[in-house]
Amino acid sequence: MLDDIYFRLLVELVPEKHRQISMRHKRIAEQSGDAAVARELYSNLVNQVYKDDADSDIGIRYGEHLRPHALCDLSRALMSADNFSAFLKAANRFHSMLGASYFLVAVEKDKTIALALTYPFKDQVSEPQRRFCAEAAFSYIINLLQESIGQDIAPKALYLNYEAPKYAETYLERFNNPGTFNSPISVIEFDKTILSLPFKAANPTLHQLYMNKCNDTLWAIERSWDFEYRVVTYLMQYHPVCFSGQTLASRLNISVRGLQKRLSKNGESFSSLASKTRRELASVYLMLEGADIDTTAERLGFQTSSGFRRFFKNEFEMTLPQFLAQMPEPVITPHKLTPEKKFERYLATLDA
Repeated sequence: MLDDIYFRLLVELVPEKHRQISMRHKRIAEQSGDAAVARELYSNLVNQVYKDDADSDIGIRYGEHLRPHALCDLSRALMSADNFSAFLKAANRFHSMLGASYFLVAVEKDKTIALALTYPFKDQVSEPQRRFCAEAAFSYIINLLQESIGQDIAPKALYLNYEAPKYAETYLERFNNPGTFNSPISVIEFDKTILSLPFKAANPTLHQLYMNKCNDTLWAIERSWDFEYRVVTYLMQYHPVCFSGQTLASRLNISVRGLQKRLSKNGESFSSLASKTRRELASVYLMLEGADIDTTAERLGFQTSSGFRRFFKNEFEMTLPQFLAQMPEPVITPHKLTPEKKFERYLATLDA
């Protein structure tokens, strides 16, 4: 279930006019104990804020408070890991226990590690929702790295799949990078050397304790997830092998027939969920793998690149070359700029 601390934090930050509805949402979530209900109420509250004010900066303000040391058991498990590489493994395993509407995908390249936000759980995600998720998730990552490594961490690149908000100048201060807006996906990218830098709070004993506790929590709440959410989570975590219905069914401890039967109850099918997941991952790998079509096809479980090309054209209603032509060039911000220099760099990107 969405951990209570996150809901309470959101309630504290919403404008006063929404306080009554936010408190009502919190009471319903607490009384129901249902993960799906909590996710829906959390999403509704965020949507209500943006409906009232499309230019709200609640995402960036919310993100400022996502300091891992003061949050939930999952955050404590992540902070007590040996390094950022171990963090990513734990985050992939347990991220879904928070009931987030996005899924974080890590792609390791020759010189960088890129973290991309995908939205495989919904057919449509509004621009304000994407903005809120990127601001919150990337703030959390920056906060964790600065607290755990103890250096002035700056991403090599920051891509964002929405238009620049009115308060875009705050991104340079928050993320140490002004960001490249209107990207196909939202991605934060760091130098690869960050993977092995030791965490200050690394503690094998406590890390294992919190990992075990997260395992217990995940086991308890998985039963309250809607089945489609669970299937998509497994597809994201264990692709490409789980694009085989037999493999996925085995992980879920049911038969292939049982898998299809449970999905068809809600008008879904394995093939439709697999296509939705592949669509999200295709954008990530095409952008981050340097337009390597063969590698992307392999990561998505296609036998041939021609099969992937047909899938892509059907899903995106454009050819691969047309999609690749949309890829933006990142704005690179060097480390350790003074605030004055950071702002000068930001102004220069606007003039350009």
